[in-house]
Amino acid sequence: MAENPVQIAEAAPEKRLIDYRPPAFLVDTVDLIFDLDPEATSVRATMSIRRNPAHGDAAAPLVLDGEDLTLNAVMLDGAALDAEAYGLTAHGLTIPDLPDEFTLDTDVTIAPARNTELSGLYVSGGDFLPSARRRASAASPSFPTGRT
Repeated sequence: MAENPVQIAEAAPEKRLIDYRPPAFLVDTVDLIFDLDPEATSVRATMSIRRNPAHGDAAAPLVLDGEDLTLNAVMLDGAALDAEAYGLTAHGLTIPDLPDEFTLDTDVTIAPARNTELSGLYVSGGDFLPSARRRASAASPSFPTGRT
C-alpha cells in the first residue's frame, strides 16, 4: 500500500449542536476591502461589535473563526493590538478583556488560487468566486462564533 504524501493539518475542533449557545458578541456593521490577487489577496475588515446580553457571560472573549490566512494586523478602537493581547491558532483568533462596544479592524492575507475547498473566496478559470457556504476559511474574514 502506497504512503499518502499529503500532510494533514491540525483537525478543526468538532462542532456539536449541544455546544452552541448565543454568541458572546453581535456584529452591527461590517466593512470589507479586498485587494485581489490570486496568490495574496488582502482583506481588511472593520466591524462594529457589541456584547450580546443573551450570552450570559460579561467577561467572555471574542472568538473569530478563520483558517488558511495570515493575520497581518488587529486594531481595537483604532489602536494596534500587540500579539500578547490575543490568542491565534490555526482555526482562529481569540481576544479577551474587551469593552462592551468597540470597533475591530483586521487585516489578513489569503490565497484564493490555493483554496481547493471552494469555500469563501477562490479562483476558478481565472475568475474570483465567492462561496455561498457558511464556513470560515481561507477566503473569508473572521466573525464571532456561538461556540463555548
